[in-house]
Amino acid sequence: MENFNKIIDNQFLIRVITNSVNPEEKEYFESWLQDSEENREQYGNLLLIWEKAGELKVPHFPDINEIWSKIQSQITAAESAHHFPDLHSKNAITSLYKSKTAKFGRHNEVKTWTWIVRIAAVLLISFSIYFLPKRNPETSNQQTVIEKPEAEKYEWITSKGEKAFIPLSDGSEIYLNADSRLVYPKKFDSDERKVELYGEAYFVIAKDPERPFKVIAGETITEVVGTEFNIRTRFDQIQIVVVKGVVNSYSERTQRKFSLARGELLNYTKNGGFENPKKVDVSEYTAWKYNKLAFNNTPMTQVVQEIEIFYNVRISILNESIKNKRLTGVFEADSLDDVLSAISLSLNVDINRKGNTITFN
Repeated sequence: MENFNKIIDNQFLIRVITNSVNPEEKEYFESWLQDSEENREQYGNLLLIWEKAGELKVPHFPDINEIWSKIQSQITAAESAHHFPDLHSKNAITSLYKSKTAKFGRHNEVKTWTWIVRIAAVLLISFSIYFLPKRNPETSNQQTVIEKPEAEKYEWITSKGEKAFIPLSDGSEIYLNADSRLVYPKKFDSDERKVELYGEAYFVIAKDPERPFKVIAGETITEVVGTEFNIRTRFDQIQIVVVKGVVNSYSERTQRKFSLARGELLNYTKNGGFENPKKVDVSEYTAWKYNKLAFNNTPMTQVVQEIEIFYNVRISILNESIKNKRLTGVFEADSLDDVLSAISLSLNVDINRKGNTITFN
């Protein structure tokens, strides 16, 4: 059977990003992604453009009636001074105004315009890359800028209520949880791979014994050569959970080093340092990756913080006694209302929600 090179364009990649591909296409994409570093870089760059373009703010469409009242007053004043005698129709002014403001979206069209901005950004970048003249190294003068990929870094930030999938140039994959930040290079050094994490992420690291992979999280450094693990840095605590393989974690401040195997958890606090590793159910610590919320005798103050991060809502505990309660359970996170109902029933508390504002009493 002949081997054909897999060809994927940006339009197909946009369908992947928006989860608009069928299982066969998704399998084809994942195979393409693993084929080369260039493919991973292409997808990573496009993903970054798509995410950042979506953050652009689209202004609301102004109130036509309010604008018309102002314009009508100006017309009346102008007519009294014999100016603009033909501008007397509200429809004419409204049509003219709409034509001038067509680039702005109405309030209920913000999503549509966000997509247009994203696609325009992708097309512009693609056009620029394709049509910019290629420099001939034989005719270049001595002022040519030498690119140093190892010095270039990306910073990916997720807001509350959103997650991100980030493919790295070495074939590793990172799933970034909400309210988190990842700093990573465009290309890794020849002797090591290193990223910085603030928040929470699940790592699937491509095996490379010659280049250990390091994750700097707070005062801790976690080093692997190829495995899967989850790191969480929240509430003045760092948690490292190993899902596959072995990882080594240490802190330059304490000089203590721990080797963790599959199913082990390592806790670190600034005041107490490292605790001894312990066996845990890893599904509890990786539930967020599968769109679930998992709690194990968790204080309600921390439960509330988790829900705020996961759904981008604000929660107030009006009854102080609720803060002393603890919650255990795994919740499907597709519906916030379902999660709140389950908590209300299990802890016998009243929960009221108005939009993104929630009260426990």
